[in-house]
Amino acid sequence: MIDNSQNPQALNNFIVEVPIVYQSEMNEDFSDIRFTDVSGQPLIHGWDINDDGTEKKINGLSAVVLVKIPQIPALASKTIYLYY
Repeated sequence: MIDNSQNPQALNNFIVEVPIVYQSEMNEDFSDIRFTDVSGQPLIHGWDINDDGTEKKINGLSAVVLVKIPQIPALASKTIYLYY
């Protein structure tokens, strides 16, 4: 859940950093990761990048994903879901 309940401004195209710990049911390279909002609308996501240009991802261990939330209303929160 992304909390914007204390902010009187809506957030548009807000980027959320999501750390993921590998689960045995996932593809080891995290290629099956998907995000949606509460209505099932797919959300754009991609790997976070280290300063040296490599992805913040260690196959079979952990990854950091950046998820773009189209809008989070003012004084509200937004729930997103991770699927694999």
